[in-house]
Amino acid sequence: MFLTEKPVIWLDPQQVALHALPPGAAYARRMQKRNPLDRFTTAPAYAVWRKRLVFGGDWDLDTQEFRSLRQWRWCADLDAHRDNYRASLWYRRATAALEKNGYFRHKAQQVRSITAIDQIFQSDFLPLLDSMRQGGYEPGLGEWPLGLIDRHGRVLKSEKGRHRFAAALVGGLRRFPLQIAAIHRDWAGSDRGARLAARVAQLGMPV
Repeated sequence: MFLTEKPVIWLDPQQVALHALPPGAAYARRMQKRNPLDRFTTAPAYAVWRKRLVFGGDWDLDTQEFRSLRQWRWCADLDAHRDNYRASLWYRRATAALEKNGYFRHKAQQVRSITAIDQIFQSDFLPLLDSMRQGGYEPGLGEWPLGLIDRHGRVLKSEKGRHRFAAALVGGLRRFPLQIAAIHRDWAGSDRGARLAARVAQLGMPV
């Protein structure tokens, strides 16, 4: 089993069709559903849980097509409306959230005006699409999007980096990195350490 850094593989994003949440996330969500107070108390246990890499269970069966996710729909539609981004589905959702809640939230950003929404689209969302199409994906420190390996050895997209992955698909990229956050025990078998690392590496492209 990997004991330190989780493995990163580069692959063709067009070949990754399914999305699933990592088993650690599913575990934390179940605990919180049983007791709402656990949202304050499960974080340390969740962190310990995620330190493992090989998981059993049926977490890999709870999948959906990545292109059914809102991240894909919004990025694809924005790309189609790049000449008039205010007509895009993503922009309309943003302004509807502003009208309803008094703010629009995207990850850590929370804005409270139409001007600020325009700024996010002009400085973040549209440049993301452009940079993917023109130069590919260049991850920063600690910015690896997450992936999973299911019981059949298929790579699934997971949380973290879903907008970036969607932009890569829209831009037609053929090379994209995923950090493997979980591997199904049925595929890992008894392999650990270097043997398992080598099998994971074979799922990606040569560096």
